[in-house]
Parts: sequence; structure tokens; C-alpha cells
Amino acid sequence: MNLLVISTAPYTLGGISVVLKTIHTNKVFENHKVTFHFTPPCDMKMVQDLKNEGYEVIIGHNRLHHPLKFIRSLKKLIKSRNYDIVHVHGNSHTMSLELLAAKLAGCPIRIAHAHSTKCNSLFLHKFLSPIFNKLCTHRFACGIEAGKFMYGKKNYTVINNGMELAKFQFNETNRTATKTDYDLKNKIVIGNVANFVEVKNHNFMIDVFAELCKNNENYVLMLLGKGSLMNGIKEKVHALGLDKKVLFIGSTPNVHKYLSAMDIFILPSLYEGVPLTLIEAQSNGLKCIASTNVPEEVNITKNVEFLPIDAGTSVWVERLKNIDLTGDREYASNEAIKKITAAGYDINTQAEKVVNYYRKATEK
Repeated sequence: MNLLVISTAPYTLGGISVVLKTIHTNKVFENHKVTFHFTPPCDMKMVQDLKNEGYEVIIGHNRLHHPLKFIRSLKKLIKSRNYDIVHVHGNSHTMSLELLAAKLAGCPIRIAHAHSTKCNSLFLHKFLSPIFNKLCTHRFACGIEAGKFMYGKKNYTVINNGMELAKFQFNETNRTATKTDYDLKNKIVIGNVANFVEVKNHNFMIDVFAELCKNNENYVLMLLGKGSLMNGIKEKVHALGLDKKVLFIGSTPNVHKYLSAMDIFILPSLYEGVPLTLIEAQSNGLKCIASTNVPEEVNITKNVEFLPIDAGTSVWVERLKNIDLTGDREYASNEAIKKITAAGYDINTQAEKVVNYYRKATEK
């Protein structure tokens, strides 16, 4: 099987990139040829890591700045390689660009894979709907709500955002080491893992944290990720006098180590598909608070509480103050992993599901 996997989002640590990589580099793909196609800007270290693993990686033109050039170039690539399947990962009907190129190149199986419940330009999304529906031959979604947003009443297959669950199991050694490295003994660590982009709502997060710290010096906010809005958030933290209480860790492949150092996970997103970071946090036995904009289907362990953003910061502050942090974290993590595995979020299960789907599609 000759497969072209396309990401409509930049290939950087987090989001679609993590899901795409964990699925398509799984061992079940060993007997298939997988080529990755990304849109700039990309994390070149991550790109090189894929190449070192033996995958071909192609970085195309900027898809939205030069759409016609992008379509022509992608069409030429697909036609010359004679791909059996083109699998496009994205958040909106702008995936029509990639699907059109595949259609013009004669690729018979064109899969769209939905990863969110909203997008940046709803007007463009709706405008492209008729074209998208004609070009797309098969439909995947990371969750029920993402599928409804992308496909409406049309049939689709849910592919859970699978992960290596054992990797995110709570580890006391990691907790102690990380807390020691950052001088966090006797501190309550609130954590978040997300790129610094508008949808992740870091501004609101900082407002909540600033209010939380007014009467309690024991809290620390640990932020993992990078992005275009990071410098602005750093400036806000400095203006509020919180430099010593907010830790900017940056992007790291060792998210699991930092999760073990956290006590509470917070995700006040403006919208999401099924956020992988929230599943990772649950696997680690963390108590989690997310906005009501996050689909409830992600609450696999019942350890996620949902709060509305429009209720204001005080509601979030009060809940954070009153979270019960007692209990056996290792036990909570073990139980969570059992539930998440049973719910079908193990990466091996999901990768096998995708490969089987490919086989049936190509046989037809």
C-alpha cells in the first residue's frame, strides 16, 4: 500500500502532529510505504527525526498564501507517485485544497480526518462545504463532536487519538526529580500543555492564576509548549509580578515527566476536538479542569471537571482552591489507564483500526 499522509497544520510538537505521527509510524505500517507531506513552518528537528526513522518527508508550499501553486505542486506529486490513498488531517473544509489535488491526480481514496469542533474561519469553512463533500471519499474524526462539525449528518468513522498509555503513567521518581530541579517542594503545581496560540486561551489562564495567588503563595503554574503568543504571555506574567511563580518549560518530548510533577491540570480552551493532552493528564492520575468548550467525551476517567469561561475567573479560582489533592496518585493513574485502554485510546488498537480500514477501502 502506497500512502500519502498530509497535515494541513504546521508540523510542530503538539496537536495534529502528535496524533499523525503516533498513528502512521506505528509498527502495523511496517509493510506499507508511508510518505509525509507538511506545510511550513515546521519543526525541522521533528522532520529530521522522521527521516532518521526511514520515512520520506516532503515540505510543500504555503497552502493558504499560494493555494493554486500549492494545488498544482501537490497534484504533480500525487500523480507521479501513484498513491493508493491520500489521508488529510485538518480542522476545516480548507482540506478541500489537498482533496482537490488528489482528485485531479486520479487518487481514488481521499480521506479527510477531522481534529476539531471549530476553526479559525467559519465563513471559509461553510463556503467550501459543497466542494469538500464532493471531493472527500472517506471520513475520519477524532471524536463525535469533531465529526459532527466537519461532516454534519454524513457517516464518519471515529479514530480515537491513541497514545502510548504506559509512557504517561505516574512516576514518583520523575515527580521528585522535577520538583527538585525547579525548587517546587511543598508547592501546588497547576499545569498546562499546549502551544501558545489563541485557541488555548493562555490569557484567561494567567488571569485565573493571578487571582488564585493573591491569598496563597504555595501555587506555581507550569506551562509546556511554545508558539507565536508566548512572548506576549511572558510580558503579561512580568507585568503582574508573577515571574517567579510561572514556569515556561517550552516544548519537550518528555511531557510525561512534567505531568508527574503537577497536581492539577487546567485546559481553558476556546474550542477543541478531543485533546490528547487531557487524556495524557488523566493517564497520569491528575485532577483536571477544562472549559465547557472541550467535548465531554474526553472525560474517560470522570476526573475531568468542566467550567464555563464566560462565568469569569472567580468560578475557576474557587474550584482550584477546593480540589481535593489527597489520595494515592499511583493508584489513580493505574485505574485511569485501565479505563482509557478499555475506551480504545491505546495507539496500537487505533493504528490497527486505520490499517484495516485502508485494506477494506482498497479492496473495494
